[in-house]
Amino acid sequence: MSKYQKISDYDISCLKYHFSKKPVEGKERILAYLKSRRFVDYASTKRITDAVSGTVCDDICDTGYTDGIFSWTSADIYYFEKYDLILSDDFINHLPS
Repeated sequence: MSKYQKISDYDISCLKYHFSKKPVEGKERILAYLKSRRFVDYASTKRITDAVSGTVCDDICDTGYTDGIFSWTSADIYYFEKYDLILSDDFINHLPS
């Protein structure tokens, strides 16, 4: 069990039910935080596979990140950027304005 809170709580088998049906407010700000304000929690050379399309993402390795309170993975960033993965309200409220 991680000592950090997860930014989203989804089961990969029902991932499509965790995508927002409306545009994400502040998406660019959230993406900037996920991509730049982080520390590596773990790293792997394993490539992620898009669970929706089945495509291997050759340019994205399975990596975990943290800001000391929340944790997320390279897959979380990918799904948020591409499919608007729903993130926890606690994480959204934690972000600087």
